[in-house]
Amino acid sequence: MAEQTQRADRPWDRLLRRPSWSRALLARRVLAGALAVAAVVVALLPAAGDERVPVLVAARDLAPGTALGPADVVVASWPPALAPPVP
Repeated sequence: MAEQTQRADRPWDRLLRRPSWSRALLARRVLAGALAVAAVVVALLPAAGDERVPVLVAARDLAPGTALGPADVVVASWPPALAPPVP
C-alpha cells in the first residue's frame, strides 16, 4: 500500500491516469507552444537572401545614343544573382 502512495505522488502518474483526450490536448498545447517559439526564432534570424550589391541603373528613360551624365544614373541595391558580372 505504501508503494501505491509513493507512485501517486509522482506528477506524471496523475497525468497518466487522465483520459486519453486530456493527454492529447496537453500534447497539442505543448506542440503549439514549441511551434510558436520556433516561429519567433525564425522570424528574428536574418534572412540569407538579404545580401545586396550596388548597381548603377538609369534614373529615367534614355534615348539611344544619349551621353550619360551624373544625373542620368542612380545607385540601386540588387541581389547578387541579378547583378551584372564585374569585369
